[in-house]
Amino acid sequence: MEFTKMHGAGNDFVLLDCRAQAFEGDRVLLCDRHRGIGCDQLIEVHEGTTPDCYSLRFYNQDGSVAGACGNGTRCSAAWLMQQTGLDAINFTIAGRQVPAWRDKEQIWVNMGQAAFDTADIPASEMPLRQVLALQDTQVTEAMVCSMGNPHLVLYSEQGFSDAFVAEQGARLEVHEIFPEQANIGFLNITEQGFALRVWERGVGETLACGSGACAAFAVAQKAGLWSQNSVAVHLPGGVLNVKMQDTDIEMTGPVTFVAEGVWHG
Repeated sequence: MEFTKMHGAGNDFVLLDCRAQAFEGDRVLLCDRHRGIGCDQLIEVHEGTTPDCYSLRFYNQDGSVAGACGNGTRCSAAWLMQQTGLDAINFTIAGRQVPAWRDKEQIWVNMGQAAFDTADIPASEMPLRQVLALQDTQVTEAMVCSMGNPHLVLYSEQGFSDAFVAEQGARLEVHEIFPEQANIGFLNITEQGFALRVWERGVGETLACGSGACAAFAVAQKAGLWSQNSVAVHLPGGVLNVKMQDTDIEMTGPVTFVAEGVWHG
């Protein structure tokens, strides 16, 4: 089956066109960086209800379903725009309508509104810092939200060490208060904007995370840490730009085509 390899700020994907042929292979093997093609997430593109609408399905490295993926949506939009000549694409993702568009050289995606109701995330209703055993750490703010997928955002004025991100990311991803597990964001605010690292559920730490950047923006605003309606989010793989448009969060950043080939697995 033919594939396209892409990345957005180092957050890399294998994209499969499943409009005419369903993928029946081993998704975990395909995502494996040693025995497969290798990627953070696998994207399957399916037919939508109209000529400019497509259905996207995201799968993590471990084969689990990812309910949202901001960079993956932007990469999919760039791929379809290249094929169709369109400057705007509409997606259906896990039942949600997600528009993407080209503005000059940038591919934008509307990630919708952040949800803070624990039932929508989902997460148990508990005092976070106490339950997560974070009260004696450098974490000064902890908040959960959903951007179509569950996020826990931790804030520290001092920033986070590599050891803390690895240890707490792995621990909190599978904490019992998250019935569907969670993505863990580690946020520090600097003169340049946000410094963010994200431990993604089913993957581990990635070089960038679009939904994680949007979640950090939503949490920072709700917690009173950030009052501006836009921010540059600096991640290990590059910079994503996030802004509030009316009540929705929009996000953009780099998109790179890496390779095309045929998967024989």
